[in-house]
Amino acid sequence: MKPHNSLMPGDIAVHKHASWYATIDTKRTTAADLFRSQYWVACLALKSNDLIRCVANDGSYDFFLKVETHKVASNQNAITVSMWPKLTPDVIAAAQGTAATEMVPATAHGKPVPRFEQVSGRTQWRLVGFDGQPVGDLLQNEALAAAAYDEYLAAHGITDEVDQPAVDIRTGDVAVEKPVDTARPHQFARSILKRNEKRDAKLAKRREIDEANKARTAARLAAETVA
Repeated sequence: MKPHNSLMPGDIAVHKHASWYATIDTKRTTAADLFRSQYWVACLALKSNDLIRCVANDGSYDFFLKVETHKVASNQNAITVSMWPKLTPDVIAAAQGTAATEMVPATAHGKPVPRFEQVSGRTQWRLVGFDGQPVGDLLQNEALAAAAYDEYLAAHGITDEVDQPAVDIRTGDVAVEKPVDTARPHQFARSILKRNEKRDAKLAKRREIDEANKARTAARLAAETVA
């Protein structure tokens, strides 16, 4: 997967279209009639790529038709229509599946995205988004960064990770061969947490030794005072 980054304005010539609304009298018009060119022959304003919303007056259907025009003379176009949107079985299956709540493991510049990390040389943390760019302001501690990360995923509707190798968001190529362990949610961000946990464990051990030394010193001083 490579993120899409080439959206075109909807008003340029090849994509420009108008939307129309047609109330259909089902007693006079069958559903089959709507797909016949002659049914729309009097609608001279229709242009290629236009959409016609067809709504039955008895509420039995409500759908869109896409228009194509074909010039047959200098003053007349032939009008053909087709059902819109055009959905294939795989598109329908994707829409009905879990894709909307999943993210594909990805990297940007060799680092996993999204992620949260401590800013190099500073005490603050930051959230890095899907595009590899910082999101929002700097955060004061790791807990706030972790919360911001979870909120970021929640805002995108993401609750799970696809079990596949990570891809480079710039090329769509596989970035690593090691598959993602989906038993560990948000593995990439958690790998950062694991590193930080090791650091915190070392700090805790150091504090424990310092406290023990202080206790021994206090005990010695107390013993000397009594003596």
